[in-house]
Amino acid sequence: MIRIGLGVVLGAFALACATTAPRAPDGRVFTYQVSLDVKQVEPGHWAGSWANRGVCLDNVGQKDEEAGVLTASGTFDGVWTSKTEMKSCATTGKYLCTFGDGSSHTDEFTAQCRRGPDGLLIFEGRSVFVGGTGRFEGIQGTISWTHRNITKPPNEIGFQVNTSNFTLPKK
Repeated sequence: MIRIGLGVVLGAFALACATTAPRAPDGRVFTYQVSLDVKQVEPGHWAGSWANRGVCLDNVGQKDEEAGVLTASGTFDGVWTSKTEMKSCATTGKYLCTFGDGSSHTDEFTAQCRRGPDGLLIFEGRSVFVGGTGRFEGIQGTISWTHRNITKPPNEIGFQVNTSNFTLPKK
């Protein structure tokens, strides 16, 4: 499956809603594939959709570190010149991270993928926050991330490292 760090996701967001200055917190995402639909467009060219679930960790290593539930979905398009070589590979999608208090943030992403030295996929992407509820209402900003699959299909598991830069409106 082609998984995008679903999220993606999501750098650290467990800060107080009164914060107006941008922060660049550290986040992690762990994902597992729940669905994958792949179609061959032409020889060597594949496209499809995927859905993942997992855990998003915000503010890793800080006093306000927090875990949330991640849901993610997206599409991909890739052209392979052989079983191990890619000519191109891209994915787009959306992550939703929901925390214990019911607050959530949503981001949309784009990413490019390549094979790592172990043959597993690596994705490098950028996300934009498109919504938030509860303490994340009004969130604005971006996330840069790298996602690495740590198992092979059909039941891929992935790990993502995020750096976020976001603001929240004053309450």
